[in-house]
Amino acid sequence: MENNILLKALVDGGFLTQESVVQLARDSASLKKSVEELITERRLIPELTLAATKSKLLNIPHKSFAPEAIVKSLLELIPETTARNYSVIPLSRENNLLVVGMLHPDDARALEALRYIAKQERVSLGVYLVTKSDLDAALRLYNPFANEIQQAVRSLNVSSESTSTHRVQLEASGGKVGDEAPIITI
Repeated sequence: MENNILLKALVDGGFLTQESVVQLARDSASLKKSVEELITERRLIPELTLAATKSKLLNIPHKSFAPEAIVKSLLELIPETTARNYSVIPLSRENNLLVVGMLHPDDARALEALRYIAKQERVSLGVYLVTKSDLDAALRLYNPFANEIQQAVRSLNVSSESTSTHRVQLEASGGKVGDEAPIITI
C-alpha cells in the first residue's frame, strides 16, 4: 500500500494530524521504513485502528486471532522462512481452504508464494489482514525458545574479540584428574 494513500485515510479519519503526517513522510524517507512501520513502532494510533483503516482501503477483512489456537500441523504448511519473509501466518485449514493472515495482503510476491503453496497442497486460499503484534506472537510458535536464547546470549555481553578461554583444574578426592578443561558459557 502506498504511504500517501494510508496517510490520507488516517488524516481523513481524524487519527493523525497534518503535522504528524509531514514528519512521518520525512522520517520514512530518511529511515527507509514504511509509514506503517513508523506508526506501529511509535504507537501513534492503536494497532486495531490502523488495521481497520487498511482493511477498508484494501477491501480485505481484518481478523484477530489467538496465536495459541494455531496447531503445529498448520505451521508445517508454510515454512518459517516464508512466513517471516512475507509476514504471513496460516490461521486454519478446513476442507479445501487454507486461510492465512497477512500483514501486507497487497504484497504481490507474498501472494504468489502463497498461491504456490496452496497449489502444492491442492487447496484454495483465503486471506485476512492481521496486526503486527498478532503476527509476531504467531511467528514465535515456529521456534518458541529463540527469543529466550537470544536474550541469554545478549545478557552474556560477550563479543567475539574479547572472548578468552578460561581453564580450571579438576580435582577428585584431592588428586588431579587431568589437564585443564575449558569452560564454555552458553
